Amino acid sequence: MNIHRIIALTAFFCLLLGCTKSELYDNRTSKGENQEADNSKTEVTDQEPQEPESPETEVEPAEEQVAFAITTAFNDNTPIPIKYAREGEDASPPFGWGKSPDGSSSIVIQMVDLDVGANGRIHWIMIDIDPSMNAIKENITNANIAMEAPGASQLVVYGGPNPPVGDDPHKYETTIYAIQAGATVDGNLLGVNQNQDAPANKAALEAISIDKIVITGTYER
Repeated sequence: MNIHRIIALTAFFCLLLGCTKSELYDNRTSKGENQEADNSKTEVTDQEPQEPESPETEVEPAEEQVAFAITTAFNDNTPIPIKYAREGEDASPPFGWGKSPDGSSSIVIQMVDLDVGANGRIHWIMIDIDPSMNAIKENITNANIAMEAPGASQLVVYGGPNPPVGDDPHKYETTIYAIQAGATVDGNLLGVNQNQDAPANKAALEAISIDKIVITGTYER
């Protein structure tokens, strides 16, 4: 074998080995890129699908409303505390009524024992309460009424519950009336009189009222 043939064979093998390494490198690189792409796909696939976030619902604040409603020291159809009874302190209960109806010229409070005879018995009538007021304190007397409720007066001075001993519980109905404009003539409420019985005064008050609210308490001895 001459020198020229040896050189030619050596060059041939070098070219062959160089192509093989290049192909191997290209194959490995291609496989690596494909593997990375597969891994990337796997990572995306493994993630849990996320639901789109719903926009927060904005709730409009409700407008503050103050109703024409009674609040006092007892609940409807429950016992009246002894403090407000004749045998206790004989103090008038406190009353709140929220917002007076539009057009009210005054507020009137009447308390009646419904279980005395056929017509009941009036225990309290307070008249000419300023409609801008929304409550009165307990223990209203002729001595303090000018300070506690300027302009108001007691048509019938408060007298607390005092049913006969052993009677079933008596029902004491308190009604707060919103009086319409023009119902007072010469300082007197039309048709309302301390000498009338409870039904007559109730009818007169209802005839001159825009609205009324009622609460009933009970008392026994």
